[in-house]
Amino acid sequence: MTNSCVAYYKRCDTKKDGKVVVCHDSKNNVLTPSYVEYKDNEEILVGNKAKDNLLANRHNIIYSVKRLIGIPFNDPEITSYIKHSPVNIVDINGSAGVEVEVDGESRQLLPEEVLTQVICKLKAMAEEDIGHPVLNAVITVPAYFTDAQLEATTNAGIMAGLKILTLINEPTAAALFHKLDRFDDTSSRIVLIYHFGGCTLEVTVLNLSIGEINVIAVGGDNQLGGHDICNNIIDYCLREFYAQTRIMVDRNTVEGDRAYRGLKDQCEKQKCRLSEALKATIAVDNFADGHDMKVELTRAKLEELNKELFARTMDCVTRTLAGVKNGIGMKPDEIDHIVLVGVSTYIPYVKNMIKKYFNGRQPLQSLNPMLVVAEGAAIKAANLNGTQAYLQDNSRVDGIPSTKEYQTACDNQTEIEVKVYEGEDPVATNNTLLGRFVVMNIPPDKAGKQPVSIEFCVSGNGILKVKTTVLSQGTLPEENVGRLFTKELLIIKKFL
Repeated sequence: MTNSCVAYYKRCDTKKDGKVVVCHDSKNNVLTPSYVEYKDNEEILVGNKAKDNLLANRHNIIYSVKRLIGIPFNDPEITSYIKHSPVNIVDINGSAGVEVEVDGESRQLLPEEVLTQVICKLKAMAEEDIGHPVLNAVITVPAYFTDAQLEATTNAGIMAGLKILTLINEPTAAALFHKLDRFDDTSSRIVLIYHFGGCTLEVTVLNLSIGEINVIAVGGDNQLGGHDICNNIIDYCLREFYAQTRIMVDRNTVEGDRAYRGLKDQCEKQKCRLSEALKATIAVDNFADGHDMKVELTRAKLEELNKELFARTMDCVTRTLAGVKNGIGMKPDEIDHIVLVGVSTYIPYVKNMIKKYFNGRQPLQSLNPMLVVAEGAAIKAANLNGTQAYLQDNSRVDGIPSTKEYQTACDNQTEIEVKVYEGEDPVATNNTLLGRFVVMNIPPDKAGKQPVSIEFCVSGNGILKVKTTVLSQGTLPEENVGRLFTKELLIIKKFL
């Protein structure tokens, strides 16, 4: 999540359809950098102001929070994040969090608390544009998000003071923007969404028919995005600087970190420039020991530096297609439409790579692929408001439940621990543990005499709920398998 965007659906006075409006900030920017800075005296800056302070307050500015949210601290992905993050990553009750210093004291924050600040900023922008308070929202998420990540994202919206009408996966939002859900007949179509953003890569295959958009395959890489392209350019520049000056920059020093941040800013700017130009110059004054940095970078060199990275994205496409139809797979020619989304799809090499993979077919891409997802979410919100207005009160229809019955395993057993895993491996412990809970107050009896019914149901937001029933006693309270419940959220919100 390098940048964030907010849009809404504006009704017209006539009987014709309304239009989607993308909100601008006070400086007419439609994209808000997803940077949050924590300062003394409880001051919090979000967006460009926070990003502009990176050099001055690097340890208190958090970005790329999508790579942290809902992730356990012991996940291997956290190791990669720590390598490039100036912010201290900490273990908060088993979950990855961040640590900042405010008013001379250490403060630990969950990623969803940071995300809350970004959502509050977007909410304020929308309210300024619309002219009245915003109470409800549709939030977009990657299709690969786990249950814990969905739960954490929903929690962030609630802490920002919003009722979350639904979470919509980003590929579906992109399909809505391109009107791929509209049909002139009863046929269906298969759409592949290639979402290559600043933080992550997501490849999704959708099956669209009248009134339905179904995700039939998801792939991607949570540690592969525009930041990684930029890191490869940074490493190249440091090698070139060393070859020119024999000076090795130590990022662990204050001077080295300042130089690194200045270089990163230049690399990001020139990377974008190379989408239009054939060459660019990366220049940083007084980079190290009184020496200026000046490195020429051509588009061809950028492609060479990231050739392996780009190939990894196509490996994800291949694996995702292979997973369609329960592993039967799908050929590129069976895809009806290819849609490009995300800032990294501006890169000409990426566009040509996708076109070649799909045998010369031209992918769909808006003039600004970074806005596609927000505009699609606004269309979804309009659909909910018009055809399912009851969702305004935040009620929702959950999915079809699945029920299994279990029995006590030993005499006088009064409790059963239930562990819920997410994944497709036949060995349960090889999958992701979503959560655990204990069914209590089972009447003492002989083994197998006290059956317990457990009902699993995935909500409209994709969050798993579990309901247990000791058949001799009745239904027990429903469990949300996740990290935080609304009661806990309200407690957190009071201290924000």
